[in-house]
Amino acid sequence: MERQEKPTKPVPLFLSYAYEDELLLRELEKHLHLLKQLGLITLWHRRQIVAGTDWAMVIDEHLEQAALILLLISPDYLASTYSRDEMQRALELHEQKRAWVLPILLRQVDLQGTDLSKLKPLPTNEKPIMKWSKRDEAFCDITRSLRQIIAGLSVSSHTGLLASQQSPSGSGSRDDHVKVPLVNTSWPHAEYDQTELPLPANVFCF
Repeated sequence: MERQEKPTKPVPLFLSYAYEDELLLRELEKHLHLLKQLGLITLWHRRQIVAGTDWAMVIDEHLEQAALILLLISPDYLASTYSRDEMQRALELHEQKRAWVLPILLRQVDLQGTDLSKLKPLPTNEKPIMKWSKRDEAFCDITRSLRQIIAGLSVSSHTGLLASQQSPSGSGSRDDHVKVPLVNTSWPHAEYDQTELPLPANVFCF
């Protein structure tokens, strides 16, 4: 069996969410924990901000360093000023090919006519998580799709790489993370093809 290749360094993943959806955030984190254990991703969201720090600056730095940005979409998310600011910056990074943005549909919301309507969301059937009779199945669907995307990331590819940029502090911390090639995408409206990137046979979603 061919051994699964993975990035030599974890892919930095940023979670953008509304505080009202924190319970769903926690459920998603549980399902992403295995990807962290496997060394495939690092995970950050604003709940990890340390008291006494400049929270706006910290959020911006983590957004700038992220290769994958998950937007946890709900009516509360779209109504939140903080979340909208994160979303707009994420979409800018997506347009600049510096990050891959994936909307995650938590609850039913009308995205028609918005910039988000141009992006392919998860779960793969575009059914909001709260409408699934078994939410674990929805989260597992999301995790599989993320595995698939990450499986296409490579530090050795020189074609279609995301632009590498310096951190806001000028320390060059971006270079500490994996550079991400495009995988079956047409920027700025990235999509993925499940038939092109099968999951490794020795990895399962629990």
